[in-house]
Amino acid sequence: MVVIDEVLLPARYSRIADALKSDVDWGPRHGLMPSAGEDGDGDGGRNAIKWVDAADFAEAAPAERFFQHQAFERVRPGRELSPGIVDLVRFKTLLTSAAFMDLLGVIAGRRPDALQELLIRRMVFGDLARRHDDAIGGRTICALLYFSDGWTPAMGGQFVMHARDGDRIVDPLPNRMILFDVNTGLDHSVLPLSQAAADFQRFNFSIWFR
Repeated sequence: MVVIDEVLLPARYSRIADALKSDVDWGPRHGLMPSAGEDGDGDGGRNAIKWVDAADFAEAAPAERFFQHQAFERVRPGRELSPGIVDLVRFKTLLTSAAFMDLLGVIAGRRPDALQELLIRRMVFGDLARRHDDAIGGRTICALLYFSDGWTPAMGGQFVMHARDGDRIVDPLPNRMILFDVNTGLDHSVLPLSQAAADFQRFNFSIWFR
């Protein structure tokens, strides 16, 4: 696992962060898995996940609630060319470039072949995702990039890598990226957002390469 701060230029970071707050429509996502363990980022590598609506999720036993978050659905009409959305498209284009793959190869020791998926996620108080791995679909490297202005430790939402010699906890600081190999056999998770989060919105990009 590698943690990199100040990934984007400050102005570009601010434009994308603003766009996530004002230019995007979000849709709810809920999943149940009876065997789920502790809390996490990503969509998991577990075939037992059952996608449900909000009512079924609320009625399920707490131990079965595997994830609840909101996902990017579309750019709001009329905002397609806002500065932040344009920068978001440029960033996704960068992720597909050979130069970026080469950079990942230097940092991670393994050069991926291509971008597989970019998931844009919003989490608020009450959302959760449980301990899992991302080793599905030929994935090799996962990158998490946070847009979490105003975050404090009391809010929760920290990323946890469950290493063999103990947990590694990483704060989801704004403009911070976490890179890790998904095929190490290690699980990862995210601590639940607490009541202290109040109106806080935890945005992040979950990026998978193959």
